[in-house]
Amino acid sequence: MRSEVSISSGFSTPTIAEVRSSDNLINTELKPESGYNHEVGLRWEWMNRRFITDFSYYQYQMDNAIIRQLNTDGIEYYQNAGKVKQKGFESSIMGYIITPNTENFIQGLYINSSVTYNHYRFGNYQVEDENYDNNKLTAVPDWVIVHAANLDLAHRIGFNIQHNYTSKIPLNDANTAFSEAYHLVQAKLHWGFKFSTQLQAQVYLGVDNLLNEKYSLGNDINAFGGRYYNAAPTRNFFGGLKLSY
Repeated sequence: MRSEVSISSGFSTPTIAEVRSSDNLINTELKPESGYNHEVGLRWEWMNRRFITDFSYYQYQMDNAIIRQLNTDGIEYYQNAGKVKQKGFESSIMGYIITPNTENFIQGLYINSSVTYNHYRFGNYQVEDENYDNNKLTAVPDWVIVHAANLDLAHRIGFNIQHNYTSKIPLNDANTAFSEAYHLVQAKLHWGFKFSTQLQAQVYLGVDNLLNEKYSLGNDINAFGGRYYNAAPTRNFFGGLKLSY
């Protein structure tokens, strides 16, 4: 088992797009973001590195966070929040349930799972008469959980599946609008073969959003008039042929 502790600080100046956003006004009031971070991490390698487990916990304090806003005409601009308090943890496990081999029909099974928790909150943040102290940070979900598995079979056949859970996401600084939590599942089956000693091919078929979830992707943050949502595709299928030399 290995452990690591780090303490760091830094700053980030506003980009040109943030200083002169789509309202075509130069924002001379925009300040650089700055902050400091404390983090501790652990790694455990077991069964002769057949499995690897990582865990990290962090606390990050940011001053003058740059937040995107939209005015009544849908034109974006940026302003500073007083403080943003970010803390959370990230953990993952990866490894082989079945180690790679060429003798059996099932020639390998690899899994990868990760869990992320984000406790992101505004500190001192007021916009005109509205006070957003301790509200959830806009556009950041509390939980993101991802599971994936890769199965290798004989005759160069393979199967991949991935599940992504994202908890509800705050869409405005006031926390009066949230996108719903969703589960996304993608699966793909592929088969590789050779046309010749030099030309190889892979045929694949797959499905996105297997559970036919209705969710919003690429939300518009702090949008005027509740225009936050961008509908993502429901269940859809794909396939193709990949050639390589």
